[in-house]
Amino acid sequence: RTVIDAFLDMVCTSFAQTQNMESAMGPAIQAAFMAMSHVGGKLLVFQSCLPTLGSGRLVNRDDTRASTDATREHLLRGPVDGFFKKMSAECSRQQICIDLYSIAAPYSDLASMAVLCKYTGGELRHYPGFTLEKDGFKFEKELRNNLERFTAWEAVCRVRCSRGFRICAFNGHFFIRSMDLLALPATDGDKAYGVHIAHDEVVPSTNISYLQCALLYTSAEGERRIRVHTMAVPVVTDIAEMYRAVDGGAMGAFMAPFWI
Repeated sequence: RTVIDAFLDMVCTSFAQTQNMESAMGPAIQAAFMAMSHVGGKLLVFQSCLPTLGSGRLVNRDDTRASTDATREHLLRGPVDGFFKKMSAECSRQQICIDLYSIAAPYSDLASMAVLCKYTGGELRHYPGFTLEKDGFKFEKELRNNLERFTAWEAVCRVRCSRGFRICAFNGHFFIRSMDLLALPATDGDKAYGVHIAHDEVVPSTNISYLQCALLYTSAEGERRIRVHTMAVPVVTDIAEMYRAVDGGAMGAFMAPFWI
């Protein structure tokens, strides 16, 4: 503990006076991957500027907005480089979760860097125009919660449903190992995952359908555990009755990523 505390104190002062604004985020993540690959765990990345050196180098793409060709604006919402997706796939395979805290200004290519969180079960926190007075308390609270909350490690999740229905899509931060198996290097109570369930051509004749979600994970104490939730859902023939039972907030949160 004393060595870690001394290192953190040193980081705050070692480069306080530097004028070099270059960032080698990609090589830093590769180095962390080499150090963690034999044990797995969680990697917290703090980024204050656009990565400009080495693997994963990014450039300012925001000038696309000034272009008269509006058909190119949608490109800003997708990653520009395949490095981060390849790196996140390797991290997921070695049970490494990546959380990214970004305060880059005035431009940060979140569409490219967010892939690191998406496929490793991590989370992205962005603080635009960061100032200590405005964002310090929020940043401290979110970072403390990240470090202290209960976390399930090396997890896999599978969702099953009754005959007549099928799982056709998922929404969230994970890596899909097979058609219905989600790989989650780390997960916790703040995470949410959406499941898109479709019915087959034949309308189910039963009044009740069952959904089951099983999560296999390792606790911080090294215990391998499994948590299973089974839910009975009524099947109706009147579509208006189904809409009346919909949770509007949950459905909006599930559909929003598909609209962007």
